[in-house]
Amino acid sequence: MTLKEVRRRWKPVKITVYKDWIKKFENESSPIGDLARDIIHDKNFPKSKSKSYILRYLYNKPACKDAIDTFTKSWDLYRKENCGEGGADMPLSQALEFIKKWNPETGTVCDLEGPYTSAYMKTRNLCKKENTPENEALLRKVVKYRKHIPNQGVADLNRRLYREGNILRANRIIASDHQGYCLLHRAIDEDGRPKNTLFQIYTLKEVERRLDNRRKAE
Repeated sequence: MTLKEVRRRWKPVKITVYKDWIKKFENESSPIGDLARDIIHDKNFPKSKSKSYILRYLYNKPACKDAIDTFTKSWDLYRKENCGEGGADMPLSQALEFIKKWNPETGTVCDLEGPYTSAYMKTRNLCKKENTPENEALLRKVVKYRKHIPNQGVADLNRRLYREGNILRANRIIASDHQGYCLLHRAIDEDGRPKNTLFQIYTLKEVERRLDNRRKAE
């Protein structure tokens, strides 16, 4: 795998911290607007991307129940807007437009996964409700992108990596691609924050093989 391929598949994404994200609600007359103004005037509010870390800060402050409830609700929106979540809920027209414009030479497989999932599920449901030639043709167009979707064997390997002592000096696999390569992020703390920016590339089969060899040696 060349460096160019690595950069294409796992292009770094800048994620806005929650404290900066909520500033856009400053002028709203709503609970989230009240919370935004409180956070803006709180010089000690953490610049963190960790929900548990911020919650601990709010509980220790202590913040009122309404403020904590508002934070919890707003966090879901923050995650959808900043961390790539919610793509699977994208409207069909928007998802189809996205995958139509997605270019495997410039886009990343992580960018594609949410819109593809939305388009596939919705077009499949259309075919179930109304099995017309047009709907079937639309589904076939969407399915062509399946080959680009990341490998799905990551969750089990992450559980093994955690359970069996992080033998690759990596806490978790953060991405994989359709060719079976995975990107491991090393030194993640209990809140999911990186302690450093070290990454390592393996094939999923290599991760599994090393875990199997370690188990045999024990």
